[in-house]
Amino acid sequence: MITKDNPSFESTAESIFISNADKNVVKRCREREDFYLEQEAREKEMAKLKQTIAEKNSTIAEKDALLQKYIEQFGELK
Repeated sequence: MITKDNPSFESTAESIFISNADKNVVKRCREREDFYLEQEAREKEMAKLKQTIAEKNSTIAEKDALLQKYIEQFGELK
């Protein structure tokens, strides 16, 4: 509104807009990079947790097999 009657104001407003737009682009780029870093960290943590679960499932399977062996050898406890 103010800029339409004054070319100096128009130039200033345009410069401010470009400056702010650049800051917004930089901000968006940083946010995007942060997102990717957080996503990578989540994926690493998920892989670690999956490995832990697999190890625990293996341990449980070994103990189940050992328990079954004892049940077959000694019978069920009553």
